[in-house]
Amino acid sequence: MLIGVPRESRPGETRVAATPKTVEQLLKLGYQVAVEAGAGAAASFDDAAYAAAGATVAHALRAAAGLDVDVVALVRGGGARSDLAAFDSELIARAIAHLPAPVLTGIGHETDDSVADAVAHTRYKTPTACAAGVL
Repeated sequence: MLIGVPRESRPGETRVAATPKTVEQLLKLGYQVAVEAGAGAAASFDDAAYAAAGATVAHALRAAAGLDVDVVALVRGGGARSDLAAFDSELIARAIAHLPAPVLTGIGHETDDSVADAVAHTRYKTPTACAAGVL
């Protein structure tokens, strides 16, 4: 199961849904955790603390937004459907949609589809195909 931790949208709210410590605990219990960039800022938790705790993809995509890149390749080799679940969240879709550079995906095998694929600039069937598309 993927647990998403969004930024608080209410002005002045200083609470956050998960701290870096709770992210570590959730990961130990077998959950995946995606944290939206800036989610813990008002509670004095920076994005690096969440990344160090093991939070994934959404943070990395938001971090890419601040880099001067021409393209972002989001790839993950095949596996069980549950292994690819991290690419099926609204947090991931929003992170992709807000990137200034085009996002290319190559997630899973030819039969796999994800939310990330649906919002990406270009979807490739495999990571290898995505790499070839970049070149």
